[in-house]
Amino acid sequence: MKHLKHLKTLMTVMILSLLTTVAISCGDEEEDPIIYTVTVMTAEGGSADASRYEVIAGEEVTLTAEPEEGYKFKCWMQNGAEVSTSNPYTFVVNRNIVYIAKFVKDSEGDTEGEEENENNSDTPTDIKTFDILAEIEKDEMVFVQGGSYNMGATEEQGSDAKANEKPSHIVILSDYYISRYEVTQKFWETIMGSNPSSVKGDDLPVDNVSWEECNQFIQELNKRTGKQYSLPTEAEWEYAARGGDKRNGTKYSGSNNAEEVAWSDALDGTIQPVGTKKYNELGIYDMSGNVSEWCYDWYGAYTDQDQANPIGAETGTEKVLRGGNCSDATLNCRITTRTSTAPETAKAKTGFRIVP
Repeated sequence: MKHLKHLKTLMTVMILSLLTTVAISCGDEEEDPIIYTVTVMTAEGGSADASRYEVIAGEEVTLTAEPEEGYKFKCWMQNGAEVSTSNPYTFVVNRNIVYIAKFVKDSEGDTEGEEENENNSDTPTDIKTFDILAEIEKDEMVFVQGGSYNMGATEEQGSDAKANEKPSHIVILSDYYISRYEVTQKFWETIMGSNPSSVKGDDLPVDNVSWEECNQFIQELNKRTGKQYSLPTEAEWEYAARGGDKRNGTKYSGSNNAEEVAWSDALDGTIQPVGTKKYNELGIYDMSGNVSEWCYDWYGAYTDQDQANPIGAETGTEKVLRGGNCSDATLNCRITTRTSTAPETAKAKTGFRIVP
């Protein structure tokens, strides 16, 4: 899937960019409409009419739930609370939002006893899963406007840049989303039912997970949501860490002062809850320090060739890790620092984030 996603040539992207530039220069500039994402999920017992809409602010959307045989529609839920029993349900979109269609067995009456039944062991366990996924979709996916940038050892890295960060080269990326936070232990345990982390805490990033285990998590997440999440490519990771099209040319993700944005060995050297340091220009946290982050790519040497939506080396023995961690020297938490590890190897203070 990742290869299909990135089958865009450099020439195509450059032509589209040129056409867009010409179109803008030849007419009056208009402010782009605000686009919000509506996501629809379902618990056990039925289906909904769609998984996602991209909607202009102020437009109406109508959702329809279809119960399976032996079930009936109960309500639409949002952030764990009932918001409507209407089916179909029409509403005006004014923000990114997630709805969950909830169903109950046809034999369950609309009585106080029903509430008790919903809290017993017969209640679909996916309700808990979808509650946390609703939180993830509502606030934790950050839009990254595509564009071009110099990837690797750029000027602000100075003499700290290492050989494997060179040569810097132009990369062009399409639009994408990336998670605002590193995947937390709460999120991992909700999907996988266990917690392999070296230090436990719901709001701590999950760590001690291999690249292969991260992809097992993603496969299960995709199965439950019907979406196509993945690990970010190395190019996507670095562009987001730099701040995308809002970047200010900083050495670390969001600042030239590492202590503002990074948990490293210069502080106490332990994993910290996600989102407790300053965010970068895109509102993304912890891309410098805390836990090192797996990327999709096989590790390979850079070349000076321009690239569009690159996915790394074709083959290899190790997968890319970026960002540094809380035990690393501060300079190893720079946005261009590259390391790698075998995909089957789980390491303490190594975690990940996702892209949809």
